[in-house]
Amino acid sequence: MEIMAADMGKPNPLPDIKNVQYIHAGFEVTENVSAEESKYLGKGMINTVLPYMIQDGYTRNKKIKKVKTVVLENEHLKAVFLPEYGGRLWQLFDKKNNRDILYTNSVIQPCNFAILNAWFSGGVEFNIGIKGHTPLTCSPMFCEKIDEETIKFFEFERIRKVSYSITAYLPKNSETLYIRPRIENTSEKQIYMYWWSNIAF
Repeated sequence: MEIMAADMGKPNPLPDIKNVQYIHAGFEVTENVSAEESKYLGKGMINTVLPYMIQDGYTRNKKIKKVKTVVLENEHLKAVFLPEYGGRLWQLFDKKNNRDILYTNSVIQPCNFAILNAWFSGGVEFNIGIKGHTPLTCSPMFCEKIDEETIKFFEFERIRKVSYSITAYLPKNSETLYIRPRIENTSEKQIYMYWWSNIAF
């Protein structure tokens, strides 16, 4: 698709060594919280985003840009995904009512709101790993076409060291788009995990 978008620029070459504990690892516990309730507090929190690099090379200068899309479509719905931006579900269009179900932004403008800094609004964002907007929200994901009704985005998340995927399925004649996230821990260790989907209406 063609859309007004700011250039992402290059990742910051300086390592993330600042103290981000207040965002990702800091918490307070009062006497109202029992020992059982607080047993897992602080587990899986991080003090750095390494081995990722900070994405702060974007600008405010937007211009028409060609952005890769992956589309699932049937008689009722059209679903548009952005494989270069974390596999985000960018648009879900209801053909019967001739309207967007999601908020579909008219621009892609990164701002400092995610774990690696760069984030933008609109669509459905799939967040994995740690508290906050995923490190991969403005990064490419692998994409596989399973069949005419199914696509799968997948990547390796380097902080938690897990593989994860987002499978989207839009059957013929279906008025529902199905999304299945999957997280695979192939190690012998227990891994603390945080997952949420951020949906813009």
